[in-house]
Amino acid sequence: MVGYNLAAAVFALLGIIYVCWRAGCWLTGQPGPVLINPATAAVDGTFHWPVASTVLLVVALIAAAVVVVMVARHRTATAVLREFDQAAQFLPRPRELHAITARDAKRSAQRLRGRDAITGHLDYGLALGSLIGAGTSALYMSWEWVGLIIGGPRCGKTTGYAIPMICQAPGAVFATSNKPDIYDATRWVRDRDDLTTHPAKADTTRHGLRALWAYRTQRREPPRTRGTIWLSDLQHIAGNQGQQWWWDPLWCVHELSDARELAAIFAGAETAEGSRLDAYFDGGAKELLALHILAASVGGGDLKHVDGWLTDPKLKVARQVLTRHGHHDAAAKIDTAANLNPRQQDGLYDMARRFINVMTVPAYARSVLPPQRVRFDGDNTVGSNDIRHDLPKFDPQAFVTSTDTMYALSMEGAGAATALTTALADTIFKAAVAQARRNGGRLPVPVVAVLDEAANVCKLPELPDWYSHFGSQGIVIVTMLQSLAQAAKVWSKDKLDMLVDSSNVYIYAGSSNNESYLSGLSRMIGQRDVRRRSRSHSNSGMGSTSTSESWSSEPILGIDDLKALPAERAVLATSGNRTVVTTKNSYWLGPYAELIDASKKACATERAAQQAATPSSAPLTAATRERTF
Repeated sequence: MVGYNLAAAVFALLGIIYVCWRAGCWLTGQPGPVLINPATAAVDGTFHWPVASTVLLVVALIAAAVVVVMVARHRTATAVLREFDQAAQFLPRPRELHAITARDAKRSAQRLRGRDAITGHLDYGLALGSLIGAGTSALYMSWEWVGLIIGGPRCGKTTGYAIPMICQAPGAVFATSNKPDIYDATRWVRDRDDLTTHPAKADTTRHGLRALWAYRTQRREPPRTRGTIWLSDLQHIAGNQGQQWWWDPLWCVHELSDARELAAIFAGAETAEGSRLDAYFDGGAKELLALHILAASVGGGDLKHVDGWLTDPKLKVARQVLTRHGHHDAAAKIDTAANLNPRQQDGLYDMARRFINVMTVPAYARSVLPPQRVRFDGDNTVGSNDIRHDLPKFDPQAFVTSTDTMYALSMEGAGAATALTTALADTIFKAAVAQARRNGGRLPVPVVAVLDEAANVCKLPELPDWYSHFGSQGIVIVTMLQSLAQAAKVWSKDKLDMLVDSSNVYIYAGSSNNESYLSGLSRMIGQRDVRRRSRSHSNSGMGSTSTSESWSSEPILGIDDLKALPAERAVLATSGNRTVVTTKNSYWLGPYAELIDASKKACATERAAQQAATPSSAPLTAATRERTF
């Protein structure tokens, strides 16, 4: 085989040389006779090699080398996939799977959403890819399930799951990220306005022509859910839009228990990873923050009032408000904290202020303040400043029954808006639960939440607990993490185990080198029986050979196999089924590919126009954000 390949390569090279020589002669006007023996002609001086032939030969050889490399890479990648996919023969076939096949998913969707709402396969459930080795056996996540996706950086979590899931969602969508990719890819797929009517799309740029072609051809467009786009981008990750609306984090705070939940969100978001917590001061500061949050809520105030009240332990406004509204025990607790010895008092109040430190950034504070704030008698702190705006209000209760899309973007770090991003997620989920209860326990149209980079952007303390019942209420959450070790910095081991165990869909997307984690995953996939043969020879007498056969078990996919998981593949575990290997549901292979490409180009053009309009602008930092308000 090697000899044939070598001979073919030699003949191909000679052919390239000959064609380049003839083409060079023709270009220089010296075609010359056809040579029977070029070697003889070169010796006797009748052979002519033009300079043009040399140029053509160099170009041809470079092109040939590029082609050879591309073919070799393709064959290598194909061989790797083929070898990895051999494991599929030891894993369940479509007939052995339940609830996630197209037939079962369709029945489930018709039961949950009604037959009239199910018009095509995109309505069956969130697409999870296709089963390996089974043709086009598409798999779906039910509209009453919750999921967890684990995968390191650049493994395809966003392109293979987050983006297509957002496009496919039938109702309201809440999405988080620390990058603009999700927003760029889905913004114009989900927007109520058509992409072709947007002013930035009417030009003759490459993206504009392609977008217009995609929408004006006779090709059938996939079904889309359109609504209002809500963008919370306080750190200007996706451009200069920021957040052009406000919302009230206190809308659902009626009792001290509600205030404690919100205080825990702010405390969790502002606590640095790996920091050592003092049980007394940490717990006491969270309680102090919760008491002031309750006072602001029942008195018609806001979080800026809370920030101001915590700067002065002697201020009695919060205590008076609580007493006036019948919360005498809460008022007494604040009074106790205000009368501690100076060292304890300073420690509690300082930590409580740190928990709500996000409110010291004016641009952040504006996003959660009403157009006209309440003034409390006797309040002379920074929390009483008259901050006004004319922004529209976001209503979480209306959102969960709509077809709108909310993008909450935040980056980790000292100037992060994670506390507000997490609180926003919390208020939307609580609105969804309240609406489900009003509707007999389930939302008629599911709310889909894609929490990309959840451990960095959306540190919800109660998320593991919610996983046990959100799916049954029509709140479909897919949480994406880089690793379980990363998540362990946000949730305790027990909470993290609860999150994993409660997930109806568990996906390993690749890019992990944690052998302990991969070992557990390998055991979850299972073992296969391997037949081994051995021969033994006897030198006695005439000599004889005997053959013995034995069976042993080995992992279907070992640690090394999982470390080298191809980018196009994923390991999928679902409720009631054995683990399988699937393709990722990469958006460019799906029905929304053209729409997504057009949306990405439109957002890139819009961002470039913003930058061109403000050429002197520098990347926003925590300090510059304060000056922009």
